[in-house]
Amino acid sequence: MVRWAVRIGLAILAVLVVATVVGLSVESTRWRLYLIGRKLRGDVHEVSWGELLRMIGPNSRYYLRPIISEGRSLNGAIQNPYSAAADIDQGNKLFRARCALCHGQDGVGDRAPPLNRPAYAHGNADWVVYRWIERGISGTGMPASGLDEMAIWQIIAFLRMRQNESAGRTRLEPAARVQVNVRHDDLVAAPGQPDEWLTHARTFDGRRYSPLTEITHDNVGALRLPIVAGGAMFVSEPPSGVVALDARTGNALWHFGRDMPGNLSLCCGRVNRGVAALGGTLFLGTLDAKLVAIDAGDGTQRWETGVANVADGYSITVAPLAVGDLVIVGVSGGEFGIRGFLAAYAADTGKEVWRFNTVPGPDEPGHDGWAGDSWKTGGGPTWVTGAYDPELDLIYWGVGNPAPIYSGVDRDGDNLYTKILAELTVAGKPRKVICWANRNGFYYVLDRATGEFLVGTPFVKQTWAKGLNAKGRPIPAEGGRPTKKGALVFPGVAGGTNWQPAAFHPGLGAIFIPATEGSSIFTSSPPERRQPGTLFAASGTTSQEFEPMIKALDAATGEQRWEYRPPRARGVGGHGGLLATAGDLVFGANEGQLFALDARTGAELWRVGLGGMTFAAPISFTVDGHQVIAIAGGRAVFLFGL
Repeated sequence: MVRWAVRIGLAILAVLVVATVVGLSVESTRWRLYLIGRKLRGDVHEVSWGELLRMIGPNSRYYLRPIISEGRSLNGAIQNPYSAAADIDQGNKLFRARCALCHGQDGVGDRAPPLNRPAYAHGNADWVVYRWIERGISGTGMPASGLDEMAIWQIIAFLRMRQNESAGRTRLEPAARVQVNVRHDDLVAAPGQPDEWLTHARTFDGRRYSPLTEITHDNVGALRLPIVAGGAMFVSEPPSGVVALDARTGNALWHFGRDMPGNLSLCCGRVNRGVAALGGTLFLGTLDAKLVAIDAGDGTQRWETGVANVADGYSITVAPLAVGDLVIVGVSGGEFGIRGFLAAYAADTGKEVWRFNTVPGPDEPGHDGWAGDSWKTGGGPTWVTGAYDPELDLIYWGVGNPAPIYSGVDRDGDNLYTKILAELTVAGKPRKVICWANRNGFYYVLDRATGEFLVGTPFVKQTWAKGLNAKGRPIPAEGGRPTKKGALVFPGVAGGTNWQPAAFHPGLGAIFIPATEGSSIFTSSPPERRQPGTLFAASGTTSQEFEPMIKALDAATGEQRWEYRPPRARGVGGHGGLLATAGDLVFGANEGQLFALDARTGAELWRVGLGGMTFAAPISFTVDGHQVIAIAGGRAVFLFGL
């Protein structure tokens, strides 16, 4: 017992000393201590003590915070820190010198299995592949490589490229370019064009609703992976890439990728939420805060423009929104004390047309809601794609957390401005509204022309407010703020809902929300000075038990109609968004499982395992005249049809 106490004490002391010397934030220190605690308990067996301490060092290129922020396993959280173009090139040279004799040139297979296949028999996670290259595979002809850490990662970077551009997945010749021409009028008319999915939520109103009716309660159980004819799908790939896929075979038609710098400030992993399309161009936001225009025909870059300074804590994870001749994009980085904004760029040139600051400055409306100089580091990121009303010519965009993240002691005031569009009858009156399930646990309905508050009601357990007043403002509850000792508050740090998109069924007047029931202990900390690119929290959190679920609400009143709690699966993560269809179905994904529910009752009708992380939301369109359901799972994209 004494020996274990000494080990724990020394490990904690080492982290605290390092944190003090290099100026790590409270949150950065906390997750490092959490990993050390798990290692001491024997929960972290994937890495040795030496490897773990190297990976959590202040100058490490590894990023392990998703283990606690996203509930990932260590194998799932460790990602290749050497994956730039130069690393891929060096990995190619190393592979040819050390591996090609057995696995064939470019990994196509010879005396040993091919390595350009989508997944490997002995595991496909980055750290799993690292281990079998480093140590070999028992019972096979695969020996230990004897290579150093960087060399192994460079080989893995090359293998990932071969997986994406394997036999039959080569770039199209110019004569066989993908034919894409998405006009603004096509986007406006999308509600009446069910065969395609042209923008982030299919339609500008953000409903994630498909009017296709081929797949119904009666036949959803017969969904299979189909072989169908059709065009192309465009899928964003982390950290900042795009792949065009043939909908008939799943083969890659072209691949676009960019090198990422090493000084990225990321709260929640290397993610990307999609692209926008306009004309023959795709638009991609990147983790190094750039907006890139890509030729949809062959994947070549048309232009690139800087949106924000990555060294100051900015990044882009949001899917842009194409409206008229503009591309609108938001930013991430609220956890690092940025000053958020939304910006629009000319689709043909990339020139900035306008910028709206979500944390108002001295000459902007709402500035009086920020005490002192707190507006300079107020957060307010715009990392979830908004909606657009063509009739009113108005854009609606959610704004994220103020900064410091959990404690408002140093930013007294309203903290402005820290969305589904529908036509509903509210209190007996027809209204054009915004339906908004908030991370704070309340569901709101607002008049989308005037902003008038119409409805507000909790949709998960919440203890931070007694309720809402007649104008929709929260009435604070006792014990709802962080304290030095820690306050247990519902919902927890993950929120009553998060980035996962909800869906709306106009025929049923129902909104379907990817919700989370849970709590966290919020602990206040002394005021801290913001350092660019480091977490700006002013408090700490400890998550308690939480459970993902689907909640169906009456869209006009917020009254719950049903809830569905998907079975939990061990070892596979991912709680994704939703899709509603005119077949009265709701499709969603959780922990590697794609499922279909009865939109009227919430009864599960069908489920299939995908074998990989399921953070994406499903979509639906037609291929060769037949309805399909598409979803990304792990490193694959699946299409299901009858």
